[in-house]
Amino acid sequence: MKKTNTGVFALRAFVAVAVAVHILAAAAGCNYPDEILLQEFRTDTVAVSGKTAPLDAEEFGLRYGYWRLDESERAVYCAVKKAVFSFGSVSADGCDYDTFKKVFVVFCADYPECFWVTGDWSVSGYISGGVRKYTMYSPSYRYTKEQVGEIEGQINAAADEFLDCIPAGASDYDKVLAVYRFVASYAKYDTETARKLGEGQVDSSTDRSCSIDGFFLDRQAVCSGFSKATQLLLHRLGIECAYVTGKSDGVGHSWNMVKLDGDYYFIDTTWANTRSEGTEHITYDFFCLTSEELAFDHTIDAEIELPQCNATKMNYYVYNGLVAASCEEGELAELFGKALELEGGSVAAIKFASPELFDEAYTMLFENGGIFRVLKIIEGVNCRSIKFSYDTGRLTVTVYLDV
Repeated sequence: MKKTNTGVFALRAFVAVAVAVHILAAAAGCNYPDEILLQEFRTDTVAVSGKTAPLDAEEFGLRYGYWRLDESERAVYCAVKKAVFSFGSVSADGCDYDTFKKVFVVFCADYPECFWVTGDWSVSGYISGGVRKYTMYSPSYRYTKEQVGEIEGQINAAADEFLDCIPAGASDYDKVLAVYRFVASYAKYDTETARKLGEGQVDSSTDRSCSIDGFFLDRQAVCSGFSKATQLLLHRLGIECAYVTGKSDGVGHSWNMVKLDGDYYFIDTTWANTRSEGTEHITYDFFCLTSEELAFDHTIDAEIELPQCNATKMNYYVYNGLVAASCEEGELAELFGKALELEGGSVAAIKFASPELFDEAYTMLFENGGIFRVLKIIEGVNCRSIKFSYDTGRLTVTVYLDV
């Protein structure tokens, strides 16, 4: 569970009081066995065919991981895909364990719609001359084909209800922003599953919370459920989106990487929802981040290489002209006023152009009472107390008006 820096500010007594504003986060929920298991072959098997795989942009165009594998790994990937969709196993003489593990993890990260796969697998084979020879890799499935058909229909209905609201001709930026807002507000964070995963407990309920069926049907999930739902919706909208795993504050976490206008950005829909004293608000501090901004509290641990994300033009604050270049009260009033219009009149968030400017602004606004002078300049704003939060990693300040 992540906490953001917060405060309450009253007009008469210039005292900042710490208030807990919780930003939701926890374990990504992927579990892989440490030991190799031997079992009987399954009847439905798919063989790895040759050492090459198709370069099919229509089928794999939005699957980030597929395009980062070499030719032989793509052949295994295609075999895994066929096996998973037929609820079978992969017959893979000649495919070593490490290759299968890498490819299987990449496949699961590419296909959020395959909610029936747990992320576990078992292997079977023989030992020759003291060397293990693997002939079959068997993914673990949570549901039968019949169950999947029913659940899939329910998930599609929930997803389509949202997707049908996207206006025709919407820009890719607006599509990603709409998904970000929807995912952040649609489901609750599953604190009980987060607790179990933190203690190493994995069962059917934790598997569900880690996937899109938990997100769309139960409307509660941990970070992997949020991230996979984000990926599924963006894929449906034709936008490349990768599922990224790693850690935050030493705890397993997952988020996404999206491609907008030719550049990659990070988004975290799990942390997009903040809650404080019964109030709820979507923060845009985690919308289209650079690698540097992400690294403040996220550490990537991926099977495949991710690009260095340096572009800023699609960042929420940059895109909407909410970046302060000075601490001049008139400029800040203009930016806060614009932010209030975007957020409906009671919450305003802006970003500062540098750490030095952020520090200067924080002192002026919240230690010296300047926030009330700034708000007084904005037409129609009249408040005597505020709450505020700030993010030193993203250089943002959010003000919650008591109106």
